[in-house]
Amino acid sequence: DDGSPVVKRISGNTELELADNVVKMMLSSERRSDFIQQAIQPQRPITTFKVYAEEWLATYKAGHIKATTLGGYQTILEYHLYPAYGDTDIAAITTKSIQEMLNGKADRSRKTLQDMMILFRSILESARKDGLITVNPADDSRIMIPSTKKTTRNALEVDAVKDIIANL
Repeated sequence: DDGSPVVKRISGNTELELADNVVKMMLSSERRSDFIQQAIQPQRPITTFKVYAEEWLATYKAGHIKATTLGGYQTILEYHLYPAYGDTDIAAITTKSIQEMLNGKADRSRKTLQDMMILFRSILESARKDGLITVNPADDSRIMIPSTKKTTRNALEVDAVKDIIANL
């Protein structure tokens, strides 16, 4: 084997005959074990992001974190992640779709987007460990937080600083 592609022509008078001939050719090839493994591997049922996220929250977080943290997670899920990915098969979430979702939320504060990504990354990492996905698409260095919202604060007046110091 010199690494060059192998081309084989397969034909059949009907689709069924063609499919039968493809199977026969694959079973007679050197890679038959790969073909058989793929053929007998059960199809994974679709798990939506929302179903998995709710199971993750109940299994790994509820009862183990502060109520305020749990409430924050639920808010991020309800207002940001479920609208974007709730009904999406968790295996169909891509790094590109995550960046596009973030780009659409550029008017949000940087902190909100960072908190959202921390939660999203954790949920998807758990899905990876559970075998639902092979790679965590949220754990990609190409993802950029696009926040354009700027917070400006004015410095305290001298009298306000003196008042604070006096009341310490």
